[in-house]
Amino acid sequence: NVCLHLVSVSYTSAPACPNAVSGSATITVTQAPTATISGPTSVCQNATAPVITFTNPRPIDEIVTYTLNGNSATITVAANSTNTVSVPTGTATTYTYSLVSVVYTGSSSCSATLSGSAVITVNPAPTATITGTTTVCQGSPQPTVTLTNSNSSAATLTYNTGGANSTITLAGFATQTFNMPTTSPTSVTYNLVGVAFSGGTGCSAVLSSSATVTVTAGPSATISGTTTVCQGGTAPTITFTNPTSAPITVTYNINSGTTDFTININGNTSNTVTVPTTTSGTYIYNLESVVFQTGSPCLAIITGSATVTVSPTNTVSAPSSNPTVCLNTAITPITLTTTGATGIGAATGLPTGVSASFSGNTITLSGTPTASGTFNYSIPLTGGCGIVNATGTITVRPAPTATISGTATVCQNESAPSITFTNPGLSDVIVSYNINGGATQTIAVTAGSTATVTVPTTANGTFIYNLVSAVFTNSPTCSTTLTGSATITVSQAPTATISGPTAVCQNATSPVITFTNPRPIDEIVTYTLNGVSATITVAANSTNTVTVPTGTATTYTYALVSVVYSGSGSCSATLSGTAVITVNPAPTATVSGTTTVCQGDAQPTIIFTNTQTSAVVITYNTGGANSSFSLPGLGTQGFNVPTTTPTTVTYNLVGVAFSGGTGCSAVLNSSATVTVSSGPTATISGSTTVCQGATAPTLTFTNPTSAPITVTYNINFGSTDFTINIAANSTNTVTVPTSSSGTFIYNLETVIFQSGSPCLATVSGNATVTISPNNTVSLASSNPTVCIGTAITPVTFTTTGAAGIGTPTGLPSGVSAALSGNTITVSGTPTQSGTFNYSIPLSGGCSTVNATGTITVNAVPTVTLSGTTAVCQDDNPPVVTFTNPQNQAITVTYSITGGPNANVNIAANSSEVVALPSTSAIGTFTFGVVSVSYQSGAACTNNSVSSTAVFTVNPAPSATISGTSTVCQNSSYNLTMNNPTTSNVTVTYNINGGSNQTATLTPGNNSIHVTTSATGTFSYNLVSVQYTSGSPCPRTISGNAIVTVNPSPTVTVTGTQTVCQGNVANNVVISNPQSSTVTVVYSVTGVAGTTTTTISGNNQATISNISTASAGTITYTIVSVAYTTGAGCINTNVGQSAVITVNPLPTVTSLAGNACSGAAVNYPLVSSPSGGTFTWYAQTNAN
Repeated sequence: NVCLHLVSVSYTSAPACPNAVSGSATITVTQAPTATISGPTSVCQNATAPVITFTNPRPIDEIVTYTLNGNSATITVAANSTNTVSVPTGTATTYTYSLVSVVYTGSSSCSATLSGSAVITVNPAPTATITGTTTVCQGSPQPTVTLTNSNSSAATLTYNTGGANSTITLAGFATQTFNMPTTSPTSVTYNLVGVAFSGGTGCSAVLSSSATVTVTAGPSATISGTTTVCQGGTAPTITFTNPTSAPITVTYNINSGTTDFTININGNTSNTVTVPTTTSGTYIYNLESVVFQTGSPCLAIITGSATVTVSPTNTVSAPSSNPTVCLNTAITPITLTTTGATGIGAATGLPTGVSASFSGNTITLSGTPTASGTFNYSIPLTGGCGIVNATGTITVRPAPTATISGTATVCQNESAPSITFTNPGLSDVIVSYNINGGATQTIAVTAGSTATVTVPTTANGTFIYNLVSAVFTNSPTCSTTLTGSATITVSQAPTATISGPTAVCQNATSPVITFTNPRPIDEIVTYTLNGVSATITVAANSTNTVTVPTGTATTYTYALVSVVYSGSGSCSATLSGTAVITVNPAPTATVSGTTTVCQGDAQPTIIFTNTQTSAVVITYNTGGANSSFSLPGLGTQGFNVPTTTPTTVTYNLVGVAFSGGTGCSAVLNSSATVTVSSGPTATISGSTTVCQGATAPTLTFTNPTSAPITVTYNINFGSTDFTINIAANSTNTVTVPTSSSGTFIYNLETVIFQSGSPCLATVSGNATVTISPNNTVSLASSNPTVCIGTAITPVTFTTTGAAGIGTPTGLPSGVSAALSGNTITVSGTPTQSGTFNYSIPLSGGCSTVNATGTITVNAVPTVTLSGTTAVCQDDNPPVVTFTNPQNQAITVTYSITGGPNANVNIAANSSEVVALPSTSAIGTFTFGVVSVSYQSGAACTNNSVSSTAVFTVNPAPSATISGTSTVCQNSSYNLTMNNPTTSNVTVTYNINGGSNQTATLTPGNNSIHVTTSATGTFSYNLVSVQYTSGSPCPRTISGNAIVTVNPSPTVTVTGTQTVCQGNVANNVVISNPQSSTVTVVYSVTGVAGTTTTTISGNNQATISNISTASAGTITYTIVSVAYTTGAGCINTNVGQSAVITVNPLPTVTSLAGNACSGAAVNYPLVSSPSGGTFTWYAQTNAN
């Protein structure tokens, strides 16, 4: 056996608490330990602390390790028993107790890992406040005691005024006020004794706060003089007014400072103090109290303030930069720091895309400029004092650019052409380009200049120089992509050939000379024709031709001279080569002998003549098959024509050909005709009837013979003869004048041939031309203007010649025309309006004549009114527009809401405006039409026009603000804005002159929530008001309510320590860092209830004589801190505590056991509490 003798045990960390111990160990193998955990799931804040129960089902004491929200802790649980830990309820939170492991106490080292947890949610306790403690004088405005539900959920508040309790349920953050009458002196205390959530967790809290209102007969005073002035300006004055008949002394402070000032005011008068302007700032003169100077002072706490804002002279710094940027590149924001100003006006001089904004004391310029140039901007400061502008410069570089030119076609090995790069900008650039899409190359081009590169011509081909990009040579480079190209074509030398036939007959189909171009580029070929220069264009790899004329027998020599490419290329070459064409002459011949003879005359002769010196073959016919015969050079052949019977014979010469030589021939088309006539004859035609003055008719004389004739005729068998010549087989005419009416008979007498034998013959026949007189019609008896639906006075026309009338056109509906004798009558009642230009055709008689006139039918006049609108009282009067849709001027008689009639004249197709006389009175004003009449002609008055224009004059909007008060930081508080109108309005206001905010007010009082997270004085200033819908009627308004937010009181606690049981503990110290006295409520673990102590400003309270007789943890927790006087701010979330851990004197136990001889023996020692250091020695027994 090995015995372990225990000597002492102490803690491994201070304090050690050493303790002499003794004992031995016996080793026993036992079952593994286990444990379970249980507890409730939720509890209300500040309720009796619930417990978490740890259960040990083993017959050995255990130490259970667990975590509380992740922080490790242990608890000892006796064998077959339970142990508990209390769950704090002072803070609303969730506590998660999770099992980790378990080990037996004593010497056994048995342990086990555990799982399981208990989660308790500490639901927040409801809170509520009561405010309104005050002392007022009799007759003062009724003070208000306010119950406030400080929770976001509905709660039921329990209160009393010294008697039985009453309850009231308030929605989240809602308030309930109780007004106290001041008709007689009294004192009433409202006690807030409890609060409970209306639903949800149902948590409640016992409260102990109150508000007391004391009504005493006392003095009063007011303050005025709120203004804003500039630093160094004339000092303004604050006016204190005493409305009572007795002299008073008013106490006030400046900016809620601790220094009080007083001012004496005689009865029913006022007194002033001057506010210096040497230092800028806001100076709020706050009323505090007032007392009578004699008799009962009747101290009264009064409120009211006047604010003097001394504005500093505005300043602005230089800009943080004056940047140069690329077009369409965002600038790095530019900042300018200001003092004094509250905003900025419209900036001038900024590039498009860049804007200025104001936040805090900083002007920020930002954006992406979309216009280039140098922009010297100016931004006026607004608010504050003085005229100051923020200025600076932004330079926006345009995108660099360049162009390329030099496209040309050159010949291989000619002088090298140049590609030109042009920089039109004001800054040097580097241009990137490539050739035929190859590697990128660069070239520098100075501002407003050009640079060139030379293109070699040693190799033929096409070389395209493509622009890629351009950058400025200095920063910022502003890279930009470019397009554009120039092409150099290096061409082979041109060449061409010529070809064609060698001979052709005169007048044969024209042959062609062919020019051939074997090159892939169009060419211009220069050649000569019989020594005369000419050119021809030949397309690439193609041919072109010129036609050789054959009209003249000659020789044409086409000789090549040179060739050049068409277009801009200068490539050329000298050529040789010819094509020679001979045009051989064509033969010719003639036929003659055409004549006309009388039957029985001598036979005439037809003669064919060969006009060449060479023999020819003549081809001819007389209307049938061709015949031919040969003639020697310059020979003739004659044919006689018999005259025994009348006939006509034509000899047609159709061809001639050389009998040998070139063999050229010619198609001929000539003839000779012999007419054997039995005698001349003629006819006449053209009888007709026409109107006097009409186009002169013609009479036709016809010659049916094949020889020209002369005809003799007379008119109306008169003694004067007339003649007319007529070509063979043709006609001729004479014109009959129509200037005089009558009947004209043209009679044939004789006819003879004009040549050859005259063959005189007597002929008969005639043609008659009748010339009728023309119709006439007078002007209309009138061109009336009538109103629609009114009968016209009949309109008449007088006619001559006509036998009737056709269908009239252009008459208005309801009007018709009739002819009686020589009179046309137009009558009826028009049923359509307009201007009617009518026409009535005369029928019968001669010529086309129409009776014409105009009837004007006026429609009933009308007018439309527009302009219906709503305006605000005293705004500029609105106007109504009277619109005349007619083509005539009208006079409109109108009235305004039954008032007297008035007239307005309106030009045709025009409008006039009439203003409402005034907007000083609110109400509805209707413009109505009484009548409308035309100003000239038929008036056609209309008394039934329904068009109106309605003007509504609305009252101007208004609003007031109230609720000046002092509140605590993070408390709930609302101001009241009142809307005295019957419509919703939108109010614009600011806080301490800051940025504008808006609130929509329903009619009556509206609550405006005040944020109290920050301390200070906050003036809620009205700026303007307008209606939320409809015509806004904006108005500037004034008024303010000042909320002073005092900081929540707090304290600090020191004294957290660990001591040994029975030793002396250090004091716990509660420190008040405020300058005001506070009342502190704290709790002590294990002590029922709470303790209250008062700590003066910047002082401490000491808690001493702390008992350490029992081991455990003593926690001093701050429950609440409140100012003892003044604003009753209560801070229930201080979060300060001191924890004193009293460690028990350590003890040790060991577990006995058995072991085999020679085996190692482990003796587990367990200290209580754990973590001890053991002193021991071993004694060996030989048995």
